[in-house]
Amino acid sequence: MKTLQRTTFGASLVGIEIATILILFQPTASFAQTCNCNSGRTGITAPPGQTCEQVCQSEGGVVGSGAGGSVTIPNFLGFNTIQAVINAVIPKLIILATVIVAPMVIWAAYMLMFSPASPDLINKAKTTLLWTLVGYAIILVGSGIAYIVSEILGVPTG
Repeated sequence: MKTLQRTTFGASLVGIEIATILILFQPTASFAQTCNCNSGRTGITAPPGQTCEQVCQSEGGVVGSGAGGSVTIPNFLGFNTIQAVINAVIPKLIILATVIVAPMVIWAAYMLMFSPASPDLINKAKTTLLWTLVGYAIILVGSGIAYIVSEILGVPTG
């Protein structure tokens, strides 16, 4: 009687992927102060690392009342919308998938050519080839569906 064992390998991979995404896309906050100097100009923004006193001295005045703070998050990706991110990532994922699919197909062909006497290896080669092509087809169809949905919704692509 076979018993099923629970493995946590898949769950740990998902956890690693989530942690990687959180680390890579962690926003960095730099705090800039809005200074009101009595030199006549108000709303001067002090760059990170400088105080309102330093900025107002360079403006020829002293700090007035009403200094506040704001949060500036730099756009390190260079994209303004999530659609722009998706449009930039999908072609790169297709290239990555192609780079992975090519050796898998070659490996399956190698197993088919050099294991004619072993039915187990032939079945393994067929299974490898089948699931490689199914996975690649899913990636291509998924990118096509994303394009079709964006066209239907009128969202600009590219």
